[in-house]
Amino acid sequence: MSSDRAERWVPDSPEFLAAQHRAAARDGVLSGRYVLVDGDLLRQAYGSWSPQGVRVVTTAGSPGAGEDFPGFWTAVVPHEHVALAVSFTTTARHRDGGVLQLRAPAGAGVRAVWWRGENDDAAHTIPAGFVWEKNDDYYHGTVEWEDLGDVTVAVRFHPR
Repeated sequence: MSSDRAERWVPDSPEFLAAQHRAAARDGVLSGRYVLVDGDLLRQAYGSWSPQGVRVVTTAGSPGAGEDFPGFWTAVVPHEHVALAVSFTTTARHRDGGVLQLRAPAGAGVRAVWWRGENDDAAHTIPAGFVWEKNDDYYHGTVEWEDLGDVTVAVRFHPR
């Protein structure tokens, strides 16, 4: 990637912020790894590296789309078309005091994770109805958007 092209895609650049805004509008929550292709941030479907390219989440009508399982469509983007790789972590404070990591829209709410480390073992801040995932030591569930405040999106750029 040329230095001119690299400088264009910095976290506070108008181009990157516009791509981030479009991705958030499309996906509802920015969570996980994304790749920048032709000025658009596309959610990476799987984390493993492939010699053919990067598998991204897409829609049924997209070029090269294939249905991995019912209703989940992906396509492979050749590595040379990927300008940038980033990870997003979106967090919010729940009305009960806990900090939640937001994962994806779920109907009128949002799927979220309550991590012990982000909440200083304050178990009383786990939202009602969340389930403990014992192997990974976190609680997960769905909350309503109106129960959330102080939404923050963190971006981490990855080397290509």
